[in-house]
Amino acid sequence: MARLFLSVLGTGEYVEAYYQLHDKKIGPTRFVQVATASINCKEWNEDDGILIFTTEEAVRKNWYDGVDGKSSKGLKSCLEELSLKPRIRNVMIPPGFSEEDIWKIFDIMFNEIGKSDRVVFDITHAFRSLPMLAMVVLNYARVVKKISIEGIYYGAFEVLGPIVEVRNKPLEERIVPIFDLTSFDELLCWAIGLDRFISTGNAEAVIALANKIYKPVLKITAGKDEKARKTRILAEKLDQFTSVMATCRGDRIGKVAAELKQAVDSCISFGVVRNTLFPILEDLKRQLDSFNGNVVNDSFYGAYWCSEHNLIQQSYTILRETIITYLLEKLNLDYNDQKLREAAAKAFDELGGVSGTHSVSCVSSEKEVTGLCVSFLKDKPDLVKCFVNLRNFRNDLNHAGMGRKSGSSPKRIREKLKYFLEETKRCMDVL
Repeated sequence: MARLFLSVLGTGEYVEAYYQLHDKKIGPTRFVQVATASINCKEWNEDDGILIFTTEEAVRKNWYDGVDGKSSKGLKSCLEELSLKPRIRNVMIPPGFSEEDIWKIFDIMFNEIGKSDRVVFDITHAFRSLPMLAMVVLNYARVVKKISIEGIYYGAFEVLGPIVEVRNKPLEERIVPIFDLTSFDELLCWAIGLDRFISTGNAEAVIALANKIYKPVLKITAGKDEKARKTRILAEKLDQFTSVMATCRGDRIGKVAAELKQAVDSCISFGVVRNTLFPILEDLKRQLDSFNGNVVNDSFYGAYWCSEHNLIQQSYTILRETIITYLLEKLNLDYNDQKLREAAAKAFDELGGVSGTHSVSCVSSEKEVTGLCVSFLKDKPDLVKCFVNLRNFRNDLNHAGMGRKSGSSPKRIREKLKYFLEETKRCMDVL
């Protein structure tokens, strides 16, 4: 793992100017890389690197001193004069005039990046398709090599006007703003992370990004930055929600869903993320709208959410427990009492013609509960049938299909889950 500064050297005839990023002004220099490297690489060490991608023409015109008979210094000398510790070198790339060239550039750039590197990229002189290609390389490396993108910069020399006019300006008036484009990469990460959570239920990318954003800000502000605090809460609530679903904590589903909705609302109203991300957050919020605080409703939609996010075994488990909760709540009994839940399950067994599935012997009061449940369920034969069949599939999953003459296929397990969800919703009128 190292820190890596990457940039592309162009072929133009560069003019001296000052380069300014926020309150830092560097120069005068012909090369924006002198400014961006100076700002980013001061604290780096010998294990880090400064890599400049160069074509043959760029080397000839701008890498070495005095090329083409001119007395101006090349980028190599200008970077070396900064006395930075990272090794400075150029990496040759083709001119990019063909699709084959572009793929070669991709491979060269990708191979220069190490595993878990922390990358800063100055894209100022990334000509033609290179800015887009660079972003593809970085995001591909983020997935394959687990890199982090620490900064993306662009020196907007064109704001000074045509090059002929710039040469006639006094040097002190040539102040080029450096645009910090890192937030655009951050926006992309938010979009990818939130979309991944919405489509798969995996919140790791959002949580990692939120941690990266809020931790240093809260440290600097002693926990007082409201935007960072709300970002932290969103990450925490996403983590809690996915953990509850993955571990089938049915008694907590409603609570964590409500807290996550509140965290999303708070982020939207406070503008924690840019407006461009609001549609994704609104989509997330719509996914949570089914949770309304009713224990049976929330438990059912927890099972439904799990089925939609490929948590098949969790969905079966939560759905079975939802039906028991529904039955006990209808009878105004404590649905958190384990023995009462066993008594309710026994009622389904009796009506479904199943025997010997509950080894715990019932005391008189529990037998009465079973009797009450049997009486209630006599008018709901479809729910009884659904419960008994669902339990068989759940048991098949819990035992990994082992010890059974004919375990169900993955396809059948998925198809039956959809049926059980629809049938349960139809039979349980509170939903």
